Parts: sequence; structure tokens; C-alpha cells
Amino acid sequence: MHDYIYYLTRAVALIAQADAVMLGRGADVMLPDSLRVRIQAPREARLQNLMRYEALTERQAEAAIARSDQERGAFVEELARRLGRHRRFDLALDAGTFSVEQSVSIIRDAMHHKFGPLAEKRGHAPAA
Repeated sequence: MHDYIYYLTRAVALIAQADAVMLGRGADVMLPDSLRVRIQAPREARLQNLMRYEALTERQAEAAIARSDQERGAFVEELARRLGRHRRFDLALDAGTFSVEQSVSIIRDAMHHKFGPLAEKRGHAPAA
């Protein structure tokens, strides 16, 4: 895993030099000076999405969610431990409450509050 984390952190740092949105992979741990946003969905919505888009049964979807949550959690904990950082988010959104358009608007407002009104032109991008 050491090599993977080494190359992952280098790739994320390189990508972050341009306007970018990072989704997952512990970007919140690797990019402490970014806008760190966590987007979550209610378990029922996650189940329905997996059943619909992956053609899984409810039992299969439950197992996939449990496995994914465990694997992602373990990965980010290990990444944070190796980098000596803690997980911290500036903003958390519930995808079951806000539409995509509303979420984008909230994230843009948060970015402007954190980095100033010209944040998008200066190359600051949210890390999700």
C-alpha cells in the first residue's frame, strides 16, 4: 500500500494545481488548504441506487454498501495515519435533502466565503 499512497498523493497534488474537483480517495486529507466537502446520501437512497443502476437485489446492495463503507473507511484511516493528518470537512451535504443544483450553489457560496469572491478565477476548487 505504501507505493499506492505515494503515487496517489503525487497524482492528487499534480491534479490540484489546476482547477479540479477531487472526489473521494482521501482528498480531504491530502489537500488541507482546499474546500473539503462531504456529500452523503441516506442509506435507503444508496440502496435504491445500487439496486436500480447495478441491477442488484436488496441483499446484494446491503452487502455492497457494507463492504464499500468498510473498505473506504479503512483506506482513509490508513492514509490519514501515514500522512499524520486528521479527516476534517468544511461542509457536509445530504444528497437526500439538496438537489445537485442546490448542492453546487451551496458549495460555490462556501468556496467564496473561504477563499474570496474571485476564488474560481484564482484556481481554488472544492475537494469532495
